Amino acid sequence: MIEPHTEQTGQAAFRHIVIVGLGLVGASFAAAVRAAYPDTRVLAVDIDERTLAEAVERGWATDGALPDDPAFERFVGDGCDLVVLATPVGAAERYFEDLARWDYRGIVTDTASTKSRIAAVAARTLPHPENYVPGHPMAGSEKNGIDGARADLFQGAHWILCPDAATPAEHFPRLHELVTSLGARVIALPREDHDEAVAVVSHVPHIMASSLVQLASRHADDQQALMRLAAGGFKDSTRIAAGSPELWCGIAFDNAAALGAGLAEMQDIIVSFA
Repeated sequence: MIEPHTEQTGQAAFRHIVIVGLGLVGASFAAAVRAAYPDTRVLAVDIDERTLAEAVERGWATDGALPDDPAFERFVGDGCDLVVLATPVGAAERYFEDLARWDYRGIVTDTASTKSRIAAVAARTLPHPENYVPGHPMAGSEKNGIDGARADLFQGAHWILCPDAATPAEHFPRLHELVTSLGARVIALPREDHDEAVAVVSHVPHIMASSLVQLASRHADDQQALMRLAAGGFKDSTRIAAGSPELWCGIAFDNAAALGAGLAEMQDIIVSFA
């Protein structure tokens, strides 16, 4: 057991947690959980051995496992009460299939930025789909991966949870307790409304920020001083454009309809200024 770095602040809502995907959000979640509840066992699952070693060395996980490591299945079957899928939507299906094969009966949540596709996969794959509660922490950084992760990433951030009528009554309060203990603010949102809502407040702004960067880049060669002239407003407006291109490509495809509608509406607004 890794020595904790902080004092435990209270009774943990979950005692044995698997976190699949130790990117920015997954690693930050692991760090936050271990800071708040250092007695909680956290198994980190990732495809990158360096990332797993780093997570254990920092004390953010009590152990690490590659996806095909038998230790993953053993941990899930040995009292695991929460599995968090912090992977892109396209990578989540294989883990749902693993959990189904192992007849996992604990709570499953995720951190994906879109919900329609992943919720459909969970519904058709999991033998106990009522135990899946979609989640989405509205927190990020221009830095990617475990190297950009930090325990306070969720302080003051909104964390969307999407229970439905089939969700057991005790699941939402337990997840609410965990998330709020990490400093986040929970918003309950119907999963069918999630993608349209986040398109407006997250996905469209990211495309707009990326477009501003592209606009400036087109003129940078003609005006050598252009980037040096960029002040705080430009930097604040374009900071989020530094996110992972692969991740955002997946988000754009998963939420194409809502994103397209939002961009069309944004185009109408911009045209109205002309």
